[in-house]
Amino acid sequence: MHYLTQKLAGKPLECIIKYMNPLLLVTLATTLCIAPPALALERALSIGSGISTPADTTALEENVAGLAQVFRPQIVGTFTSESDHLNPFGAGAFVFFGNGMTGAALGLRHNNETANPTFFDAGAATTIPQINFALGFKVSNEISAGGWGMNLGGLYNPYGTVRVGATAYEVFDGVHALGLGISADAGSAATFSLDATSTPRLKGFIVKPGFGVRIEEFSLAGGYGIALEKTGAYQIREGFSLGLGIKFDSRFALEGYYNQLAKTYVGLVVSI
Repeated sequence: MHYLTQKLAGKPLECIIKYMNPLLLVTLATTLCIAPPALALERALSIGSGISTPADTTALEENVAGLAQVFRPQIVGTFTSESDHLNPFGAGAFVFFGNGMTGAALGLRHNNETANPTFFDAGAATTIPQINFALGFKVSNEISAGGWGMNLGGLYNPYGTVRVGATAYEVFDGVHALGLGISADAGSAATFSLDATSTPRLKGFIVKPGFGVRIEEFSLAGGYGIALEKTGAYQIREGFSLGLGIKFDSRFALEGYYNQLAKTYVGLVVSI
């Protein structure tokens, strides 16, 4: 390697390429094409309802294909509540790990607001670079009831500036709902999205435009769920939603949502 460095020093680019192994060139080109950009890896909040732009730490609940973007181990503690008074409430603990192309997560959540309060969740996703597509699945178990559920998710162009996401919810039980979304980055600091879900028979059809902005260590997201068909259960929440993310340093971050993952959701993220 030292000899090659001496030979290439001061040489023009075409001369350097002549000395490089063709296999190395192919590897370099492939890496440049599929390696996830820093912006995608550092996305602090999900946009809209997270179908086309999930955050790493919300992908398990929104579009599980987003787990493919997890690029380092993370521990996440969550607090959720559907009450204006924050009582009753739920809490959860999750572990995320991945390399930026393939990722997984698992955890437990306990919710005093439901009849079967304790759930085990696990999911995994991987990117198929040949077709620029990420595919993932999530399984959930109501521990006290013993029932299993599964969600599926896909993301096209997951590391690009324009992304398309698709989801299928509760596929073990006849597919409760389907989701589709598209989002686009406007430069390095803003993202716009449009997500929609409905039952397979187009009941409970709801759309949600959303936006997100990033300013240094702060992220802000918002959206508005609009019900177009009201006879089915909604997968996306109606009305205004808001998200706020704060990155304290390279290891600690705080993210909060109103009327998105829950009426109130707060997550503490510790990166390892």
